[in-house]
Amino acid sequence: MVYEPVTYNPNQEHENLQSSAPPQDDVHYAEQGNKEGLSFDNRSIRQGFVRKVFCWVTIMMLITAAMSVFPFLHRPTLGFVQNNSWTVWIGYVVFLISYMMLACSEGLRRSYPKNIILLGIFTIATGYMSAVVCAQYTAESVVLSLIVTTVVCALIIVFAMQTKYDLTSCMGYMFIFFMVIFVTAILLLICHLTRFYAAIPWLSFLYTILITLFFVMYLAMDIQMLMGGKKIELSPEEHVMAAIQIYLDVLNLFWLILSLLGKK
Repeated sequence: MVYEPVTYNPNQEHENLQSSAPPQDDVHYAEQGNKEGLSFDNRSIRQGFVRKVFCWVTIMMLITAAMSVFPFLHRPTLGFVQNNSWTVWIGYVVFLISYMMLACSEGLRRSYPKNIILLGIFTIATGYMSAVVCAQYTAESVVLSLIVTTVVCALIIVFAMQTKYDLTSCMGYMFIFFMVIFVTAILLLICHLTRFYAAIPWLSFLYTILITLFFVMYLAMDIQMLMGGKKIELSPEEHVMAAIQIYLDVLNLFWLILSLLGKK
């Protein structure tokens, strides 16, 4: 029998460690799988957030539509609303208080059921304001404006979701546009106070067109902030505030289109 001495070879130990380690491709695949899983979770959270917001907006719009249509179905209510249009200011005060509470207090708008109660008060107050506005026009005008608003909002939502252009990066341009509208409103007020309005009757029409375009652009920006993935996006925890923003955009568009197309 021949005795062979055992010698220590550090190179052989290094080769054994390399052979026992997982392949680099497997490690890269595992890391890539974790990133894909994280991305999938974020996408699922965002999709749930979008569904919740659109669900709230739908409920709020249905309540507002029912309150706006009811005076046309109940004549005594229609007569009361038409002859007491000053009551819209009561609705406006309630709307403003509930809106400021939700907008300024993070604890209220994220605390259940306080946020639902305030959102309900906000919706009822806004619905009454809409009922007073609609009562000043014919039923045909209200229906026509509702159809036009629905089509316009559907087109805006589809465009905002499909376009690759980041509309949320245009906040500076929106501020300039708002200042133009603000100056136009001041000129319109001066013309009314000085009785110079008859000389430039197109100023009111121009103001309505400008503010309609403003809310159209603002609705598209709110939709992109809701969908996420842009320069500015809404937090998935802000479903109440997101629903209020989109709801007010749609309602303001309806009122403006009614003022343009409606017949008193």
